[in-house]
Amino acid sequence: MTLTATAGYAQTRVGDLASAAGVSRATFYDQFKNKEDCFLAAHEELSTGLLGVTASAVRGKSPKQATRSIVGALTEFAAHRTHEFSFLTYEAMVAGPRALDRRERLVAGLAEQLEQALGVEGGAAPLEVPAWILLGGLIRVLGMRARRDEPIARELPAELSAWVASYGTPRTGARALRAASMSSLLDVGQHPSPSLIAPQPLPRGRHRLPGAVVKRVQRERILHATAQVIRTKGYPSTTVADVVATAGVSREVFYSHFHNRSEAFMETHQLVFENMMAATAGAFFASGGPWPEQVWQSARASTRFVLEAPSFAYFAFVESYALGAGIARRTDDAVLAFTALLTNGYSQRPEGAELPHSFSDAIVGAIMEAVAYHVRVDRSESLPDLLPVLTFLILAPFLGADGAHEFVEDKLREVG
Repeated sequence: MTLTATAGYAQTRVGDLASAAGVSRATFYDQFKNKEDCFLAAHEELSTGLLGVTASAVRGKSPKQATRSIVGALTEFAAHRTHEFSFLTYEAMVAGPRALDRRERLVAGLAEQLEQALGVEGGAAPLEVPAWILLGGLIRVLGMRARRDEPIARELPAELSAWVASYGTPRTGARALRAASMSSLLDVGQHPSPSLIAPQPLPRGRHRLPGAVVKRVQRERILHATAQVIRTKGYPSTTVADVVATAGVSREVFYSHFHNRSEAFMETHQLVFENMMAATAGAFFASGGPWPEQVWQSARASTRFVLEAPSFAYFAFVESYALGAGIARRTDDAVLAFTALLTNGYSQRPEGAELPHSFSDAIVGAIMEAVAYHVRVDRSESLPDLLPVLTFLILAPFLGADGAHEFVEDKLREVG
């Protein structure tokens, strides 16, 4: 756990593990098949410990106290057991599909504890947003603060508890947000952005294309190919040979643009997040309506982006942390840039001015969690039907649960 949380999963070798443990490599292989097997065993043990901590925190608590208790326990764990928290959450995102499964199992276990605690007294109404999305967003917020070496402020647990509590069922008798087929609203494939499509291969043989055009086409094809191969094989298994074969260029051409695989990853990272922001912010500012309508239009656009550019979406939501601590902070910055679209939420009603800005961080973290799961398990086609819940997730803290619920129900009536 210590080596992985400090050096990173990719950089940790079996020899390093054996040496740090004071055993031989042969002894290591007596215990574990490989590094991944060891990681999963450590994750299981630490997950059990954390779930024990949170279970104790919520035991016997009233529904109102339960949220505060579980958020407080998670925040304290992240603050005082930083390496273990990083191992369980961030490193599990870069250690392969089985590790991601374990991370999702941990989040699901935390969500189950919260949901059970909320039903302890008086048949308390469930959360309008699934607990796993909220707690996954909370975990991402804590991880982002840790990666920026930002101390966890004393008031943060109370702020995040209030954020989770803002998603209670709006009013007595109000029905839960219903699922609806939203695909017809997205116009997927009707007018895809040219930047989401790889340029056509260059003509073979002699041609009169300007050198600058040739270089641009080659570079863009390599970047698109990098995202495509990573979606298929994952970053650790992606090779330069895979990329050049998919891009339809030579190794010489690849190395004329990039020094190595990681440099191509970095530029693909920039391309992916620039396009995602362009799609989302473009729809937000193109809307002539009030702020909730801008949110709705940007949510539609970002969902359309995921469906029209599956390789880019997989890169952004699943693999964008793969290169280590430096790229992780860069991903965090790219994700937090979307909080700029929430600024006007704080002025929607008088109470909004008092809301802490950690709410915005938690909202984008929760959206990242929800979309990442659907993309990773190949269920992106169901994301349009999640639009009502994700829109409520954005609006409820600012409009209040009643106002957000009413806005979303109006949109569902438009769909029919």
